[in-house]
Amino acid sequence: MKDEKPIPELEEWKIDLPEDPHFHSAVWREIAMRDATSPANRLRDILDHLLIPRLAIPAASVAILVVFLGASLHGLRNREKAWENLGLVYSSAIDPISHTGAISSSLSDH
Repeated sequence: MKDEKPIPELEEWKIDLPEDPHFHSAVWREIAMRDATSPANRLRDILDHLLIPRLAIPAASVAILVVFLGASLHGLRNREKAWENLGLVYSSAIDPISHTGAISSSLSDH
């Protein structure tokens, strides 16, 4: 069936209709109207608006600032804990008997 040629009558058969000069523009206008009203295209337009280059740079800057702020707050918290532990170790070196419970509880927190 692959090697069969089309029927010669079908090759010659053509419909003779007068061509509308505005047919192609009407088709493209209809396609554009349907595309504009589809929910997927509205979502894509919103995402395109949010991700255009003029907003991408400020968004990246804000993200970098948030990361640096989070890292610095984490560092401050760790530094405060380290100073507390150093204070406990120092005071226990001076008076080891009174700080045995505090040192064991602070070491078990880590």
